[in-house]
Amino acid sequence: MFQASTGSRKSEGAYQVLVIVTGAPGEDQLSTLGDTLALEKILTFTVTSGQANTDAWQRVAFIPDLAYHSKDFSKLPAVADTIIDQDVAFLIDGTDSVRADFSYIRDFIISVIEPLDIGIDKVRISVVQHSERPAPNFYLNTYKTKEEVLRAVNEMTPSGGRSLNTGSALKFMKDTILSEPYGSRSSLNVPQFLIVLAADRSVDNVKQPASDLKKEGVVPFGVGVKNADPEQIKTISQNPSLAFTVKEFSELSNIPNKINYYVALPQKELDKAIEQGKTSYASESILTLLSKTLTRYILQSKDIVFLLDDSDNTKDGFSAIKHFVKNIVETLYVDENHDRVSVVQFADGPRVNFYLSTHKTKGDYINAIDGMKHKGGRRVNIGAALQFVRHRVFTSSTGSRRLEGVPQILILLSSKPSSDNVRGPASSLKEHEIVSVGVGVGDANLAELELIAFKPGFTHKVSEFSKLLTLHSKIVDALKVQRDEESTSMGIFDFVGKNLINSLVEFVLILFSSH
Repeated sequence: MFQASTGSRKSEGAYQVLVIVTGAPGEDQLSTLGDTLALEKILTFTVTSGQANTDAWQRVAFIPDLAYHSKDFSKLPAVADTIIDQDVAFLIDGTDSVRADFSYIRDFIISVIEPLDIGIDKVRISVVQHSERPAPNFYLNTYKTKEEVLRAVNEMTPSGGRSLNTGSALKFMKDTILSEPYGSRSSLNVPQFLIVLAADRSVDNVKQPASDLKKEGVVPFGVGVKNADPEQIKTISQNPSLAFTVKEFSELSNIPNKINYYVALPQKELDKAIEQGKTSYASESILTLLSKTLTRYILQSKDIVFLLDDSDNTKDGFSAIKHFVKNIVETLYVDENHDRVSVVQFADGPRVNFYLSTHKTKGDYINAIDGMKHKGGRRVNIGAALQFVRHRVFTSSTGSRRLEGVPQILILLSSKPSSDNVRGPASSLKEHEIVSVGVGVGDANLAELELIAFKPGFTHKVSEFSKLLTLHSKIVDALKVQRDEESTSMGIFDFVGKNLINSLVEFVLILFSSH
């Protein structure tokens, strides 16, 4: 099963996890099966019921704590159903006042929907702008795939308008967007979520329309920025724990994870969270707990260097480049002992914004990226820039942990062919086990980027800067690459500590006890 010929990516560093669900009694030879799986570095869980021999199946699990026994599996299919399906609608500010910051709103939407399993039979998405009146961008049943939804979001522009009538827009969401003809599955008991984002006070009253939504079973989140009225945002929200306010659009990036904690909850756990009305419940919910634990103990630390085209060719797209970098950094577990990040810009020559050892917290990194300036230059000397990061950035003195076995990753972004030769520097990076990912925009030379990339499939290209965020999931997948078994880097089993085991067991226990 765990063979390259059948789809296993073990040689690429992908984790091999086996979950066995059975009611079979089990035989003595199961203990040798457990040993075989462990030697193959396969993390095995066993979930048994009925007459299953718990002792035998404990020997199959990677460790006994990863074996769980229950009397009844009959309700498990319902759990999968509640986790998979959601209808998620966005009602966003489209007035003239947000025009200069609209890219932040697009980034916010993408950050919320990126982790979701979008599909016509899974999670459906709708986006509506509003000012004096609502203006739908697309309905819940407009698009069938995540790619279509992301493309539509990236192509959005402000609808325009002078003031906000959020109350009437909420009524429109209830009567139209979240209705069966426009794709809502509320009649099938699919959870309905509404995320409202406003940058100013609503001219009309929001209290009654918000109440009507909640009576229909819709769970509203309120997001206020700039001049939004915090009390109106709370009134719109299901409860105060689902209301978020920030002063600047750049701070919106702190909110999506909080929203996703709720959206990912099974219906029963979501009901409990709403009833309690406390953010503490969401932060300690079973899915949140599992997510945080896996992030800390399974995902390996990385040193990531962004090498960004800073030539005259990227001046108009520089804001989009910064959003692209920031969006990726937001997904990382950034601190001194986990993921480290460096940014280098280049044109005629390279210049360092910050090294791998410069910053200690995610907030510091985000502020540094926001503060980046475009310098310009006529040429794009990629070869010299590659040589520079190899000798000046991927070094112990500037924060690289290559000698400690930490994966070294380079993300190169270019907008046109290199003015110098890249073959030698690219080869040197590979010899030093630096994993290069090539991102091309516009006139970038795809063949050149493929030569630089660590392996086939690590090169991506878009036609314009505004579409960079469509590559987000592909870049994040590339960041998960690890060295093979002969490498000095640590594997999954070096990271499985007692805290991880306890959290995984607690997750399974809660899952069964709640059904």
